[in-house]
Amino acid sequence: MSVVKRLRLLPVLLGVSATLAALGTTLFGDLRTGTSAPGAGPVGGRPDGGRLVDELVATKFGTVPVLTYQPRDGELVFAWQVRPEVPAPAPRPRDVLVLVDTSASQAGRALQQARQIVTGLAAQLGSGDRVSVWSLSTPGATRALTAGFQAPGAENVAEAARALTEVEYGSGATDLKGGLEKALATLAPNRGRHQVVLYLGDGESAFERVSESQRLALGGRMDRDDVGFFAVPLGLKLDAQNLHGLTALTGGAVVRVQEDLSQAPGQKAFVGRLVGALDVAVVKPETWSFGPEVGESYPTKLPPLRADRATLVMGRIARPGATGVSATVNGTVSGKGVVLNLSQALPAPRVDHFFLNLMVTQWRNAPHKDAPAMLQSDRALALASTQVKLYRDEFLTQAVWAVSVDRFDEAEKLYAAARKVDPTDREAAHGAALVAKMRAGALTRADLAKQVGGPARAAQEPKGGPRRVRR
Repeated sequence: MSVVKRLRLLPVLLGVSATLAALGTTLFGDLRTGTSAPGAGPVGGRPDGGRLVDELVATKFGTVPVLTYQPRDGELVFAWQVRPEVPAPAPRPRDVLVLVDTSASQAGRALQQARQIVTGLAAQLGSGDRVSVWSLSTPGATRALTAGFQAPGAENVAEAARALTEVEYGSGATDLKGGLEKALATLAPNRGRHQVVLYLGDGESAFERVSESQRLALGGRMDRDDVGFFAVPLGLKLDAQNLHGLTALTGGAVVRVQEDLSQAPGQKAFVGRLVGALDVAVVKPETWSFGPEVGESYPTKLPPLRADRATLVMGRIARPGATGVSATVNGTVSGKGVVLNLSQALPAPRVDHFFLNLMVTQWRNAPHKDAPAMLQSDRALALASTQVKLYRDEFLTQAVWAVSVDRFDEAEKLYAAARKVDPTDREAAHGAALVAKMRAGALTRADLAKQVGGPARAAQEPKGGPRRVRR
């Protein structure tokens, strides 16, 4: 849309300062920025545009391994969806540490679902597996509901499942960090066993908020001990930073309930999907190097790479004319060494991939450049694509309103913000040039009004000539 066309709409200015602050808003969650907005709380339900994000995942980003964007000045930006092709590892006996959120937010249906999941899981685990069930709440109330790790068919496990609705009740506030550390202390590292934490709840830690640094430390500890964190979201309001952040750091996954757990077939189907997610091959990188064509890459530390979904790697291509991007990864799968020689051809850059530029900039400026994107790559790209385009359109719309009321300082800032988001946007460049002309007196409101609406709008000029421009 041109500046002239936008002027015909006369949008309402919402506040330049607040709008410009959006450029500092993270596209990755607080793993990118290290801070949250004041008073920020858990995100509940699907955000506006959720269906659009799903469609973009399915149609635009789900099947494209590499995206590129070429700024007017600078190196080619790339987004690589890395998905290792490795065979499933030999099965190992499992140690499943189940942490059930029993805080007030889980009262009612959520705790009923947790009981159904624990019951179904115990029925499907093997004879060599072990289960420990915990109630996760305030520091004083957090405790094991089983006497340590038990065989799945043990009566103690069945009693713990029943206790979730017959003894426990939703109350208090969860201390996620403290409770997780307390439960992990009972899980002795053993690489001969497949050890996982299975969290059932909303991810909220109302008793004491989990900071970015604390979350990174928790995830790093579990990753070093080869413990995967898996989450089943239960409840109305979910804390995505904790749910997705800990799974991304450990090679785990978020497994959502789609079935009717109150019915045996639904319970069996869900637990089957859950166990399948537990058993996916995960490459734990130890050393890695990118090809000479890569000038910078993020995250600076490769996270665990799951074979069932892609992990986002972004950066810039330093070698002009490069036709591909490559990397060598040395790591382990279930404790056994593996070497990955990864490569993908670089497609031609597209102007509608301008959102990649802001994503790389945010990652470069993040306090923790080694932290991965919380979402799997296709969803992260779809979400960023939607969000950044909204930023650009909002800046352009408000810039035009500022021009229409002679607020040229604000207009300049807004056009600059739009160009920062999309360096190749023609409307932003044209608008900035228009503001410069009006400041210099080379273009008057009457001239602009004639382009927008003809005599009717030109008649709005004050008698005695064009209005003087405020500088």
